[in-house]
Amino acid sequence: MTQEGYWYTPADGPDNNNPALTFDNHPDMRRYDVSDRKRHQADATVSVTASETMSVSAYVRYRLDDFDSKVAPSQPLLGTGLAEATATSPGNQLGLLKDKRLRYGVDMFTQPSDRISFNLFLGADRGTSVDRSMEFNENNKANPSTIATAELGPWTRATNTWTADFVDMTWSGGAGTTVQLVPNHLSLAANYSFTLADVDITYAGYGVTNFDGTPFPANHQFAFSSPPTIREDQHVVDLRFEIPVSKMLLIVGYTFDKYTLEDWQQGSSAPWVESVGADTLLRDTSRSFQWGNRLFNLGTYLAPGYTAHLGFVGFQYRF
Repeated sequence: MTQEGYWYTPADGPDNNNPALTFDNHPDMRRYDVSDRKRHQADATVSVTASETMSVSAYVRYRLDDFDSKVAPSQPLLGTGLAEATATSPGNQLGLLKDKRLRYGVDMFTQPSDRISFNLFLGADRGTSVDRSMEFNENNKANPSTIATAELGPWTRATNTWTADFVDMTWSGGAGTTVQLVPNHLSLAANYSFTLADVDITYAGYGVTNFDGTPFPANHQFAFSSPPTIREDQHVVDLRFEIPVSKMLLIVGYTFDKYTLEDWQQGSSAPWVESVGADTLLRDTSRSFQWGNRLFNLGTYLAPGYTAHLGFVGFQYRF
């Protein structure tokens, strides 16, 4: 616990962030990995072999995690002797509230003749989650009433709360074929696969508006709004010729790989973030000096889109 770590008496230095008297995380916060959780889960898989040359399988997987911990208003300063020992939290659970995921897909294989076969697969993965948190001034944990009407207000004010609803959708699929161009002498394997992923965040509450419901200007120091959709797409084409020679299998191939990424965290036109330019820090255009209002990156080597062409030659030896 924080109170069992580094602490000091008020006489050693008046500090509203003294962990012996106040708290580390907001008292209404519940970490999802140690919170109460109710899980609903269902799985179904069906496989059909229509004939010796055709098979089809399909699956559906559903999971819903509810992290409701029955949070109620509390008085974390009670017993400390502080003037505001009875200060009470709003009692709205903060953190990850719900997480739901639905996966489904189908896979088919057919071999109409000894010389040719086809395979096809298609899948989807849709996840939704709900997060709730609160923006408050951590310098006034011990005396929240002194900033009761400030924009960056006390931890006791429920209207400092914000929510973020996440929806991520990923489609993946592909098709392939193997053809014996010259039986026992030359075969061609051709495959195509793709992944199309989108992430949407719907943001509401403090940041879109002030605690009193007044809309914040887009470049306000505490402003934030629903960011643009994150898109991540990849297409891969793979071709290879296989030539058996005695105990060896010669392979000649070519791969085309195209990856595109649109991510507001790496370069956005929103007023609350600049495009990537610094090695270690993204500075926004607001007047806030909070570290929490800065967006970090991992340096100048990010994850840009690319197009790659790869040719290769190899062999397999059969002992």
